[in-house]
Amino acid sequence: MNIRGKRVRKIITSLNVQSDMKKPSFKIFDSRGIQLPDLFGSFDLKNVKETSSLGSITKLELTYSLAKKIGPGIYKIEMLDENKHVGNLMVSFR
Repeated sequence: MNIRGKRVRKIITSLNVQSDMKKPSFKIFDSRGIQLPDLFGSFDLKNVKETSSLGSITKLELTYSLAKKIGPGIYKIEMLDENKHVGNLMVSFR
């Protein structure tokens, strides 16, 4: 997905997972692989349960609110559950 904007204030993502995340945590890394400190922004996670023909699916809405301006590059958001790797989300800023 390519979107242009002059100033990004929030990154909002929806994810579907098969089971509940017991103790979710998130980290954001810059294009050099260095983890950004908490003063750059904060994560907020909302759970929404949905029922489908495949069974119970948990929909997560992850919001990262930026507090400071970040430069161009590819950023990686790492998703963890009880310190076990669940997945990554790549975001590109120009």
